[in-house]
Amino acid sequence: LLLKVDETAKALEFPPETTRISTNINLDDIKELKIHSLKIMYSIKAIPETVIFGKEIDGTNINVLYSATPWKSIKEFKVDEDNAWFTAKDGILYDKNMQTLIRYPGKRNGRCKVPDGVKKINEHAFASSAVEEIICPDSLKEIGQYAFTNCKNLRYIDFGAGIKNIGDKRFDSSFFSGCASLKHVTIPEQVRTIGQNAFEGSGLEQVTLNEGLTYIGMSAFADTNIQEIEIPSTVKHTSYGALADIKKVRLKTKSERLPAGFLGSLISYKNEWPDDGVEVCIGNEIVYFFRPNRYASTKNIQTVEQLKVFAKKRANVFADVLIEKDEDENLAKLLDMGYLEPDDFGRLLDAAHEKNNPVIVAMLLDKAKELKKENVKLEMSDSPRLKAGACFDERK
Repeated sequence: LLLKVDETAKALEFPPETTRISTNINLDDIKELKIHSLKIMYSIKAIPETVIFGKEIDGTNINVLYSATPWKSIKEFKVDEDNAWFTAKDGILYDKNMQTLIRYPGKRNGRCKVPDGVKKINEHAFASSAVEEIICPDSLKEIGQYAFTNCKNLRYIDFGAGIKNIGDKRFDSSFFSGCASLKHVTIPEQVRTIGQNAFEGSGLEQVTLNEGLTYIGMSAFADTNIQEIEIPSTVKHTSYGALADIKKVRLKTKSERLPAGFLGSLISYKNEWPDDGVEVCIGNEIVYFFRPNRYASTKNIQTVEQLKVFAKKRANVFADVLIEKDEDENLAKLLDMGYLEPDDFGRLLDAAHEKNNPVIVAMLLDKAKELKKENVKLEMSDSPRLKAGACFDERK
């Protein structure tokens, strides 16, 4: 235990045997610190802008490098040239062979071009850093969990032409959670898999997916700001919640068969009981339907025709919701689908009159006429609201 240091010094070196320092030691004014053990980092409150790894530091207690908090204030890593485990280049920490980027200094902003030859970006490598742009080399093959979490300034990332899997099918990746400035990404054409939670919780508004992609993992684009997405024809599987809360999905497939798990991928991330619709475009066909909730049976919906049957079964409930929310444009879209039965219109007109929405009343009456059911209002209840609807119709 180290009890006291010269707090006025600009540079400090902790003795090799030191594994812990007193909580009373203040390092706020220290600019450079040399350490000989990673374990000591657990007891340091404020880390200087430059940290030097002594030659003794190895993989013991390497987990401290995965914690974002101690490294937020660092601008530069340096490593003793005799260290057998680590090296540093341009202030960034790598393994000795320069094949794994281990830690990016948290306080450094701007652009990071990862050197060619790097095969892996380590877990938490950029987490909570101020980096704004990341250019990955074609040599990159793997990205560790939480690699870019909470990079609030990150605006752009180029994944390179080498990596084939952005995340894992089995485990939470959460690469970009908290990356609020990241608005658009392009997934390279060689990528086959987007893993679990890969872009969940990011600021994404647009994503470009290329042909060749085959798998989109659970919650991959959940809790983002994406409103519309195009799914390549090569995608065979979209996992639970992968496209959660996205309003419009365009499937480029020419097949009648949907990607496995497709309907379940649309389940809402934000709401246990969603109250919005999803528009799915397959070629020239459009299916607009009530977003399924997490309790809905979605496994057996495997074809476009089965999706239409699912949409039709829920159409009357969806219409109730749209009338309650005064969403006349979306109701018009639903009516154009032709899913509602003539007998549904009486109850829906009641609801529209209850909401005192003449636009929706007129819309429902017009649609009823299109169905050649001009007498539909006579088959409804004799409530004053419906009589008012009849008068409204007669004035037209």
